[in-house]
Amino acid sequence: MKKHLLASFALLAMFGGSAMAADMAVKARPAPICVGCDWNGWYVGFNVGGSIGRDRTDNTVTMAPFPNGLLNAASLANPLSALSSTRTPAGAVGGGQIGFNWQVGSWVFGLEGDYDASGQRDNVASSAFIASNTVVAPARLSYTEEQKIKWLATARARLGWAQDCFLWYVTGGGAWGGLDSNYTFQVQDLAGVANFGTAPANASFGSTRSGWTVGGGVETSLAWFGLPTKNWSAKLEYLYVDLGTVTNAFVVPVTGGCGGTAGCTYTVTNSARIRDNIIRVGLNYRFGGYR
Repeated sequence: MKKHLLASFALLAMFGGSAMAADMAVKARPAPICVGCDWNGWYVGFNVGGSIGRDRTDNTVTMAPFPNGLLNAASLANPLSALSSTRTPAGAVGGGQIGFNWQVGSWVFGLEGDYDASGQRDNVASSAFIASNTVVAPARLSYTEEQKIKWLATARARLGWAQDCFLWYVTGGGAWGGLDSNYTFQVQDLAGVANFGTAPANASFGSTRSGWTVGGGVETSLAWFGLPTKNWSAKLEYLYVDLGTVTNAFVVPVTGGCGGTAGCTYTVTNSARIRDNIIRVGLNYRFGGYR
């Protein structure tokens, strides 16, 4: 009898302990975070990052009128110089954004606008030699270019998929940018015959460009990091921006004899296609939270 009682107590202790352990294990599981995270509504925020351009640039230098009819294969020929290269203006960007989201199930549709100040710039210098077989006038052409992007702005649609704390999205729309271009130009005679030289010349141009942008990113509630907040979210975003082609031209008079022909001038033309790659992080305050 005693043996049966002891066996019964042993089985009870074993199964009871297993049940309690299982119950404790269930209770010890952490509660899921971001349950019911709601992306609906307005949000505002700021961003910071970096950007690098990849701008195909063509520079040409032409002369008119040609001195003493030197436009032939044996002498001068237009363009006197034609150079192509790729500019890579790079720098920091930073600014703010405002937007609105509509969430339908896991799908999130949104609109966002942003404005960033930009420190992007690139400086290049080049030189070429011009000479005539008819008039002894070897000369060196010197040219510099500075390209700066002062600001960038976009107005975009967003399409995203929400899962737990995360919103994965693609985005695209219109883009605008402020561009400054600064140039220097001079031709120096090298043979001691003042035929095709110029005084140092400078030219500056400013313009606002418009184009398009496309990209994508991910945004997450700060609750995912364990912070006690339901309204703040952080994002990582990439944008490709194309602002089209900008063309600038300026005229520099020849100060030398120009082979006896009066009124000779150089026309310097620069054409650049403005394309940009932006990577930035941001912080948003959402006027929503949880359902």
